[in-house]
Amino acid sequence: VTTVAAIATSASVVGVTLSVVCIVVLLFVLKKRKRKEGDRAGYELATTSPLPEVSSPPPPPVDLVHQLQEELHTKNMLYEKQRIH
Repeated sequence: VTTVAAIATSASVVGVTLSVVCIVVLLFVLKKRKRKEGDRAGYELATTSPLPEVSSPPPPPVDLVHQLQEELHTKNMLYEKQRIH
């Protein structure tokens, strides 16, 4: 019984770690995208000739984060089932 509990705990720890990593990566990507937009705005101000309007790509939906978390959860559940059997 203790081995099953240990496996379940380690699997949940792995799941939490993976979801935290996903969130950190998403935040990093968002920050990088905002920085690029800021650089482009600075460049437009520095140049005297007007540049054509550049439409920025839409930010990733919040649903994407939830979808990734759900996929992680299902994979963790499958992993635990495989480990127990």
